[in-house]
Formats: sequence, C-alpha cells, structure tokens
Amino acid sequence: SCRRRETLEGISKRRRSRWSSLGLQQTFQPIDFMDVTISLVDNRVEFKLFEKPLALHLYLPPHSCHPPGVIKGLVMGEVLRIFQLCSHDSDIDDYLSEFFRRLLDRGYQA
Repeated sequence: SCRRRETLEGISKRRRSRWSSLGLQQTFQPIDFMDVTISLVDNRVEFKLFEKPLALHLYLPPHSCHPPGVIKGLVMGEVLRIFQLCSHDSDIDDYLSEFFRRLLDRGYQA
C-alpha cells in the first residue's frame, strides 16, 4: 500500500514537472480535450479531468463473470488516471471521492 502510494506520487510529480514550465505567455480559456480540461493559470499549464455531463459511469458490476483481475484493473486504472491527469491535490481528492461513491452506487463494498 505504501509502495503504491509512492509510485502514484512519483508519476504525478513527473507529469507535473513536464508540463508546468513551458513558459507560455498567452492566456486562453480552458479547453476540453478528450478526457482532460487544459487551462493556463499564472503561466502554468494545469489539467483536471473532463467528464461529459451525461456520462453514466456504469462500471462493471462487482459480481460479473469477469476474472477478478479485470475488476482490480478497472479500479487501479481509474485511480492511476486520476493521479496522472489532475494538477492539484484538491482535484485528486475530489475525483477519488467521487469515483469511490460511484463504485458504492454500483454495488461494490467499501
């Protein structure tokens, strides 16, 4: 668990450092591209997740006939995606809480 957290933090730091120092001078409105919202704040490129308003978030049911690794991969994949695509820790916390709530709504156990 501690090792996973360190790995996720390392991925997040590398991604932030790669995009944060581009030195852009032009300001622009946030842009929704694929599954991220890209904005320029104080000369820094910032990212957060973009979700379509009508997205239903119908994850695989926990008792489906898929192998257990598929369910584990779904959860870990989404957690990694949140850590990799969000620039701010507050956004990461918000999206992780929302993802956890959606899993509970789908019938997963805490």
